[in-house]
Amino acid sequence: MKSCLHIAEVLLAEAETQSAKPVSLGTLERLLYLAQGFHLALFGAPLFDEPIRAGEQGVILDCVRERFADCDADCLDPAGSTDFDPLNPLLVEFLREVCDEFARYVPWKHPEVTEAQFETSLHGLPLKKALEEGGVVSIEQMRSYFAARVDLG
Repeated sequence: MKSCLHIAEVLLAEAETQSAKPVSLGTLERLLYLAQGFHLALFGAPLFDEPIRAGEQGVILDCVRERFADCDADCLDPAGSTDFDPLNPLLVEFLREVCDEFARYVPWKHPEVTEAQFETSLHGLPLKKALEEGGVVSIEQMRSYFAARVDLG
């Protein structure tokens, strides 16, 4: 299993190649949430061990916030990143697909999508329940939620 930070840096690099806008901390955390959810749905196991918490503004990953604490929250700079071992090419392709899926919902690419619709479409029930319960997003709830949304056809 890879570190959340390793996955974050791959997602950050991929998102920057796909987007005309800089990647924000919130966007990176949403991408990690999606990657974890889809990985759980497709492979039955977490992509990374670090917990995902729910906050009023959405997804919170403490390790990511610590890593990018010195960066502008609206424009993350991966400079000074840790040198990680290369990822398996299949995992890199999976993370590219997560970025593609994320791009289907982002309001700046689709002005007709409101911020509320964006949050609901991405986070759904697992994040809402965790927020109500004041804690960590349940891996089992994520697995179930994302499995119901994955088209294996």
